[in-house]
Amino acid sequence: MLLIDDASTDNTNDVFLSYQNDSRIRTFKTNAIGLASVANLALEHANGEYIIRLDADDFFDENILLVLSHYLDTHPETAIVFPDYYLIDVDGRIFSLERKDVVKWNRKNDNMLPNGACTLMRTSSLREIGGYREHLDGQDGFDIWTRLSDKYECGNVNLPLFYYRQHEGARTTNIKKMLTARRQIKRSAVQDKIGPLGHVTVVIPCRKSYDFVTDAWALEFDNTSLLRRAVKTAISSPDFDQIIIACDNPAAKKVLDGLADDRIHFFERDTTHTLRNRSLAYTMNEMEKTIPLPPDGVTVFSYSLAPFTTAETLEEAVNTLLLSGADSAMAVKRINSPIFKTSPSGLLPLNNDDFVMQESNTVYQIANLAIAAYNRNFSAGSIHGNTTAHFEATDEESLFISSRLLFDMAQTMMLKYKKEAS
Repeated sequence: MLLIDDASTDNTNDVFLSYQNDSRIRTFKTNAIGLASVANLALEHANGEYIIRLDADDFFDENILLVLSHYLDTHPETAIVFPDYYLIDVDGRIFSLERKDVVKWNRKNDNMLPNGACTLMRTSSLREIGGYREHLDGQDGFDIWTRLSDKYECGNVNLPLFYYRQHEGARTTNIKKMLTARRQIKRSAVQDKIGPLGHVTVVIPCRKSYDFVTDAWALEFDNTSLLRRAVKTAISSPDFDQIIIACDNPAAKKVLDGLADDRIHFFERDTTHTLRNRSLAYTMNEMEKTIPLPPDGVTVFSYSLAPFTTAETLEEAVNTLLLSGADSAMAVKRINSPIFKTSPSGLLPLNNDDFVMQESNTVYQIANLAIAAYNRNFSAGSIHGNTTAHFEATDEESLFISSRLLFDMAQTMMLKYKKEAS
């Protein structure tokens, strides 16, 4: 057992001293080097065949090492294994059970991945990939899984063997920081495994009718139109080869005035292709007659009515698609409140109950921020293709203006952000 005190200010040193006569335990003191560096220090000094990390505010079930080590003993092709776990509050009271489906955990298009704080790994495998990457600010479990899953199998055990404390200061409660770290990991993984991106197009579809006001794309937001804001977001990224505004109102072309970027094009949509029940594939097939798209290339759809979409969101859509092996990838928002459908016996719940969080029962709502798809999908009349991966967006990014109320809310949010920035 390696006990590491990374510049604590409490009685940690006294606790360490109480174990100084146990030959199995070694203690270390570090100077606020951070979690990833602490984990690498442990990896450097580890003598065991397997290694598992335990953070100071969490605790294990007494059987976790017995169960997980037996799994790796009997599955030599597996490099990491993790259990289900309980969520506990600051006082140690259980309030939820996080339960994973029994699957082969080498699926790239899955968003509910191993918890790095309770995963048992082969020490040799972790050293093989260079240990923990110290420049990342969180999501170390996701990073390790991303780098190991191409080479080895990953396993899970459906027993709750870990108690994961949730409190205001917990790193994972900062959703924005978590998603930012995850985006960094995906981008790095794409560069490591796939190399330079192929041809990537951004399409910003808009229309004159069928939104809550005529030409909703032209609404002024933060001293510019919503559409121009979306275009400027897209051109801020060097990853995109061309950016196309697709609108059935030629007046939208004026949005391009003053934007000196030769990647930008305008395509006038057929008004019949903007009906609510028409797939964007109709527009894409018509567009390809004048603006060719490589069949092996990728198109990202960005929406002007989602004003808080960032270039990083559009890039993550592409990276998620390339890593997943799916035909498309889209931004989603997890629905945590109960939803129901009607049945002969009344309302039937569709998502998790208040206690057991089962992966297969998690329900998502499309966030209307970004959808990445291979161009080959369009000729078959589909944007999504047969398989769709997903990635989660923040609540702020997920605001899609579909009513006057939501437009007013978005303006209030923008004023708040500008005030905080000043």
